[in-house]
Amino acid sequence: MLTDEYDTLLEAGIRARPADEPMVEAVRQVAIETLLRIDAADRTGLVQRARLIREVPAVRGRTAEHTARDAAMISALLAERTGRPADDLEVRVIGAAIPAASRRRC
Repeated sequence: MLTDEYDTLLEAGIRARPADEPMVEAVRQVAIETLLRIDAADRTGLVQRARLIREVPAVRGRTAEHTARDAAMISALLAERTGRPADDLEVRVIGAAIPAASRRRC
């Protein structure tokens, strides 16, 4: 849910986290910081988007298509931040788990 228009905030936040911080904690902190920056109007929009994703199969399907793109973006950022290769198993698993978990909450 924190991708698309929030990609730049997510990218900047992950890059700014300490390299020795565990990857999951870094992403968690960035998600919290990003959510705290969202104003009330944007929160309303996010809630409405989540409702549409949950209730409309076509929207849910289209959103699922973005999961791979989001996972690749997060994995690339985590690899860059940690100095690990992009194909590192832990990097890829965490990169895939984050957008999957956020979609699941919808």
